[in-house]
Amino acid sequence: MNEFLNGNETHIVEFLNKLLAKTKAGEVRWETTADPDRYLVNVGAYGVSIRRVDDDYPEPDDDEPYHHVVQLSKNARELVSFRWDDLDDKEVQRVTGERRYPFVKAVYVEAKKSAINLSAAIDDLNDALDNPRPRQSPSSF
Repeated sequence: MNEFLNGNETHIVEFLNKLLAKTKAGEVRWETTADPDRYLVNVGAYGVSIRRVDDDYPEPDDDEPYHHVVQLSKNARELVSFRWDDLDDKEVQRVTGERRYPFVKAVYVEAKKSAINLSAAIDDLNDALDNPRPRQSPSSF
């Protein structure tokens, strides 16, 4: 358990739940970072980042091969950093109706979708299919 979460866990889960809802609604726009598995959003004077890291010691039947790490900061100084498994599963379920791993993973997935603006990319692809232009050399993958 992360000692910095004690007494603040409900607040943090409620905040992440609201952030998830606003991200899904397109009201919050996440940004990419130099780390391809880390995304950042500014909320007022604060920064929130979430990143995916490999589990160093996965079990053979592990359904959770990654750790999702959330960091809250103010003026580029870390306030708290925690992994999904630092959150109390019962409290996450009480606030969100989800278990902690799927909930924090959903925050990560929605942050990534927001940062890479997948919806706009798909719109561009559909437009390109509907309105072909002269062939250009493909960019590298």
